[in-house]
Amino acid sequence: MKPAHWIWLRRVSQGIFFVLFLWFLLINAERVGYDVIEEGTESLSAPSAGPIRFFFLVNPLTALSLLLGGNLPGKGFLWSLLVVALTLVAGRFFCGFFCPLGTVHHVASQGVMSQVRALRYRRIKYAVLLALIISSVAGLNMAGVIDPISLIYRSFALLILPALFLGLQKISEFMGGLGINFFYEISGHMEAWAMELSGWKLRFYQVSWLTGLLFIGIVALNRVYPRFWCRILCPLGALFALLVRFSLLTIKRREKRCTHCGICMKYCPGNADPEPGVDWRKSECLLCLRCMSKCPEGVISFSFASKQGHEGDTGITRRVFLTGAIAGLSLPLMERVKGRGVVIPRDRLIRPPGSLPEEEFLKTCYRCGICMKRCPTNAIQPALGEAGVAGLWTPVLVMAFGYCEHTCTACGALCPTGAIRPLTVEEKIGKPIRIGSAYIDRSLCLPWSQNIPCIVCEEHCPTSPKAIYFETKRLKRKDGSVVDLQLPCVDLARCTGCGICENKCPVKSKPAIRITSSGESRSGIPLLLR
Repeated sequence: MKPAHWIWLRRVSQGIFFVLFLWFLLINAERVGYDVIEEGTESLSAPSAGPIRFFFLVNPLTALSLLLGGNLPGKGFLWSLLVVALTLVAGRFFCGFFCPLGTVHHVASQGVMSQVRALRYRRIKYAVLLALIISSVAGLNMAGVIDPISLIYRSFALLILPALFLGLQKISEFMGGLGINFFYEISGHMEAWAMELSGWKLRFYQVSWLTGLLFIGIVALNRVYPRFWCRILCPLGALFALLVRFSLLTIKRREKRCTHCGICMKYCPGNADPEPGVDWRKSECLLCLRCMSKCPEGVISFSFASKQGHEGDTGITRRVFLTGAIAGLSLPLMERVKGRGVVIPRDRLIRPPGSLPEEEFLKTCYRCGICMKRCPTNAIQPALGEAGVAGLWTPVLVMAFGYCEHTCTACGALCPTGAIRPLTVEEKIGKPIRIGSAYIDRSLCLPWSQNIPCIVCEEHCPTSPKAIYFETKRLKRKDGSVVDLQLPCVDLARCTGCGICENKCPVKSKPAIRITSSGESRSGIPLLLR
C-alpha cells in the first residue's frame, strides 16, 4: 500500500471513531423513557448500558486503576486486554487511529513543526502515570481526572454541548422574534432539535469554567509543540509507550538512499527520530505515518519483526520516579483524617443513589461524567468543594440544579466502573434507598417564620405515604383574623433525600428545606434517627 493510502486510512479511522464518540455522546443525552411498572405507577426506565461506555471499556488505564485499587474490573473490560494485545503488535495504534482526544490534538497541531528541545519534556508523562498508579494503590483513583477518554467526554458533555444547545436556543429566540414566517419556522425546528438532543432540558454544570480552562489549555498547547498532550502529559500514552517497547512494530529505513534532508524529523509530532542513522524512539511514535508520507525519497516504511533495534533510554530517570512517587503519595494524604484515608464528612456531600461507601467510591469512581450527562433533572453535578481535593469532578447531587427523580435508575445503569451500582426501580423505592435526609429551617420557612400558608414541599414529596406531614396551629393575626396554619415537618423514617422539596421550595435565596447527607443508606449509619 502506498504511503498516501496509509495516511487516508488513518484519517478515515480517526474520523469514524471521532464521529462515533460524538454520536454515542448525543445518544447518552437523550431523555430516559417512561415505563409502567404497575397499574397507575409510572417509572423512569433504566437504560441499557450506553454505547458511550465502549470508549471506557477499551481503555487499559481505566482497568489498571480499578485493579490497583482492589476492585476487579467487570467482564466488559476484557476489551482493554484486546487493546493491550494489539499494542504489543502494532505499537501506539490507539493514539494514531482511535483516540478521539488524540484526533482533536492532531487537528489542532496542523502547521506546527516538531522541535528537538521538546524531547526532555517527554519524561513528564511517566511521572504522571506513576503518580496515578501509586495514588490508586493508596486508595484514591485520580486517573479519570486526566485520562484522555474521560477528559474529552467530560469536556464535551459538561461544557461544549451545553454551550452549543444554549447558543442554538438563543439564535432560535432571535430568529423567532424577527416576525418573519420563514425564520419563525426554522427557529421552531432548531429549538426542538436542540432540546431533544439535550434531553428536553438545558443543562448547566457548576464546574464548567474549570473544565473549559483545562480543555482549552491543553488544546492551545498544540501550537507550542505538536501533539503536546500526547507526547508530554498523557498518562494513557505513557502506559502505551511502556508496552510498545515490546511490540513487533519496527521501522525500515533505507539509509543509502536517504539525503538527510530532515523533513521526516520536522514533521514527526512525537520526536520519534525516524531519520535513518538515528536510533528510532519506538515508544514515542504516535503512528501518524507522516514521516513515511512526507519523505521525498520514500526511504521510510513500517513492518513487523521479532528482533528489534536499539531504542535508547526510556526517559524514566530517578528524578522522574521520585517525582511521580511523591505526587502519588501526596494525593491520598491530603484527605487523611486521624490516620484514616476517608473524606471528612460533609453534610452537602450527597452521592447518587446506589453509590458505594465513600472510601470505596473514591477508589472506583472514574470521574467520567456519564452519570451527570444522563441525569434527567440535571441534579448530578461535578464536585468542586463538596468532597475536597480527593473528590474533584466526582458526582454529587446539587438540588439547586435539580432533584433525584423518584423512579429513575439511569446513573447506576450507565456507570462504567461500578462506583454507582445498578438498581432496579423496585429496589430503589422499595427498601428504600436513601441518599440523605431533609430538614426544615424554621427561621426561613414561610409558615413557621412568617405565618404565611405554604405546602409546596408536601405537594411535591414523591414517597407514599409522604415524608412531609403537617402540624396544625391556630394563630390570631394582628388584624384580629384567625388562621389555621399547616406547619410542615419531616418524617425521617420515610424521607429518601431525593431533594425535590429543596428544589421546589419558593424561598430561593436559601431554601427553607434542605437535604443533608446524614442518614444515607450507603453509610449504614442513620445518624438522624439515633
